[in-house]
Amino acid sequence: MKKGFIAPVLSLALFAGLASSAASAPNIKLNLKAYAHASGIHIKKYTNLPYALCAASGATPTNQFMTLNGYRFRIGVATCPVITTGTSFANTVLTGGKPRPAGPNTIWSIFGAPATFPQQQANGTWVIQAGKKRVFTLTRKPGGGSSNLWSFPCVIQPKQLTATNGTKFTVAICEGPLMENLNNKPIAYGTHAITEAAVGLPDPIVAQPSTLIPTP
Repeated sequence: MKKGFIAPVLSLALFAGLASSAASAPNIKLNLKAYAHASGIHIKKYTNLPYALCAASGATPTNQFMTLNGYRFRIGVATCPVITTGTSFANTVLTGGKPRPAGPNTIWSIFGAPATFPQQQANGTWVIQAGKKRVFTLTRKPGGGSSNLWSFPCVIQPKQLTATNGTKFTVAICEGPLMENLNNKPIAYGTHAITEAAVGLPDPIVAQPSTLIPTP
């Protein structure tokens, strides 16, 4: 982790009612300067640390921008299920090694591999199932890009959602860069990327860091 890196601080605005689409999300104001010179990957493993899993989520573009590793990115907002058990991995270059971004209602969007987890579908419903990787090509069409929310901050929502099988679960609203790769550099349009997001979700999360983490 880079010496002197300051972990991001959130100015939180909680939303009383949460729609299934991230378009209705509250605005999470990032401390953008904290990310401006962050670069590289330093992985830390956690056990049973609550986190937001955005591996199968899409993101909605905002009119805000952030600088990361010297590059300017548009910020996207995603709705991601909260996972409370199991092994997870964070990039401490971005999290600063803190278990939470700020207060008790905040959480990191980091990587884990639960057997099943809630996944939003293009029709707005949520299905609990195993992650399914697919390859897609990044385009300039609206929603045809990508997002990266690994090790970015989120706000836990007070209202639970209900999956198609009747299971209630908690979600978090997360913000992070669009068209940015795990190495904190831009992804070019035309790139073939991997995601677990359902077909039809806009700007899906790409390239979860399973290739960077040894298989147990």
